[in-house]
Amino acid sequence: MKLLRRARGSGTIYYRGLAIDVKDVITVEPNLDPFDVESDAYGAIDRRKNNSFLTVQFTPIGVVNLDALNVLLPFRSFMPGQYNTPVLGVSAVSDGVLTSVGHGLRDGDGLIVGKGSDSARVPQLSGADLPEQLYYAHAVDANTLKLYATRADALAHTNPLALTAPANGLYRCRAQAQCEFVLRTQDNLKLTVHNAAVSQMPELNLTAGDTFWGQATVEGYRRADVDSAAALPDGQGLLYTLTEEPYPGSQPDATKIPTVPYTVTFTPAAGQSQVFELRDPLKVSFDLAANDVNADQVGLLCRSISNLSATATLVPVNRDAFDLLDAVTAQNQERGTSLPYGQLDIAGPNNAPYLRLYGAQLTAVPLNITSGDDRVGEIKFQTRRTLSPAGANPVFYAGMSAPV
Repeated sequence: MKLLRRARGSGTIYYRGLAIDVKDVITVEPNLDPFDVESDAYGAIDRRKNNSFLTVQFTPIGVVNLDALNVLLPFRSFMPGQYNTPVLGVSAVSDGVLTSVGHGLRDGDGLIVGKGSDSARVPQLSGADLPEQLYYAHAVDANTLKLYATRADALAHTNPLALTAPANGLYRCRAQAQCEFVLRTQDNLKLTVHNAAVSQMPELNLTAGDTFWGQATVEGYRRADVDSAAALPDGQGLLYTLTEEPYPGSQPDATKIPTVPYTVTFTPAAGQSQVFELRDPLKVSFDLAANDVNADQVGLLCRSISNLSATATLVPVNRDAFDLLDAVTAQNQERGTSLPYGQLDIAGPNNAPYLRLYGAQLTAVPLNITSGDDRVGEIKFQTRRTLSPAGANPVFYAGMSAPV
């Protein structure tokens, strides 16, 4: 039997400036969400496409650094209703530099700049409104950008667009991010997902006995820079484009993959800090709740975030079981009393990542009364949203050192 149409082999992911090697299988799944066309006399007489987007799941095994943390854990704080494919406000343009406070973009990210209303004023290019098409960003700093006609120019910082301000300045100018997700396989296939965004952040394994990253999920939506397939060059698709190109090769650097023990410190808003030494792997997971953003002509356009929380599960070896039991039950407090909260700091040695969960509350303390196991089981901290005069605080922090 011929093997011409069968293939095996691994691949490498390229997303927002990262080359991501993987621990195991990469799963690419189309989501059609089909619906039946039913006849009362005959039942289903047809089945039709109701949606069209891709789901990609993978477990990274590459370098754990600040860039990787920022790309794979993009949602630290949120405003309910914000899109996972960001839409940004652009407030000013001067000497080719756009001002968009807290834009969150990286060099090479795609960006469509246009009007948020019929009366909006947008940047000028050669004396006319900037055409509403796909450009590529160079992040000058956290609040400013330059635009380029090609991704190569954006990455090299060459040939920026000479943008100027319209008369009376910008007004209701908006920019929508459109980030490519590229999968390269060892048999020389290149799958380019044109409009991709993280839909579920990976669980984190903070232990000397496993690698750092759990499974991440990225979704690919219909591209926003064209209205129909008729506007695309031959061979390109609205969701993805598949081509054959030589595999560039990739080798993970094992020396930069931390597997180290971590220490946990809980600092309550009132009371003394508690340090937890751990028996088993500490895991931090993220519950990202999101709603569909649909258009009748297209189906799913992206997701809008409705809630975000983080959960840390750990088994301590240096805490008294009944002290923890008292802390979580608050047995002398009335029903409806708020649980104590504070910040949970998770730190490893040397260059290991540093995490902080804000508004962490101890919610579970199982006890094991047996001669065959330690008394304290797996305890759980869950975050709640904390507020300040300036607004909502982040849900968590992730970096390569403690936050300042």
